[in-house]
Amino acid sequence: MREIKFRGKAIDTDEWVYGVPIPNGFGTRVFMITLILGDDVAYPMGKLHEFCREVIPETVSQYTGIDDKNREDIFDKDFIDDGKEIWKVEYSKTECGFNAIGVSNHGCWSLYHLANGHNKGREIEVIGNKFDNPKMLEG
Repeated sequence: MREIKFRGKAIDTDEWVYGVPIPNGFGTRVFMITLILGDDVAYPMGKLHEFCREVIPETVSQYTGIDDKNREDIFDKDFIDDGKEIWKVEYSKTECGFNAIGVSNHGCWSLYHLANGHNKGREIEVIGNKFDNPKMLEG
């Protein structure tokens, strides 16, 4: 089974917070529940607020289920390098999966195929993300 996890930048400290995102009913604020429990344990509802951190909604990113050559998690909106090209990871609603879009050549690969050797055996590595490294988008 694929691991489902998210991250977002804390609104007060600008640090990455990992957990489960919970948007408010109006879509204007997002809170990250940072307490991750097993399937057999319930959240302590009376104290749930103690485990919530408000995050910047635009920064919420999902783990792709794929790791880089250093076993670092690859998230949506990360930049990865295969030694030849820098790629931006994006979720595709039409393909229902994560793609890698070339920053300079604008080519498109399925992230799964890029990560599993279909790029002439080059390994991929996370080198940043669009929030911490926005200049990488300039190619």
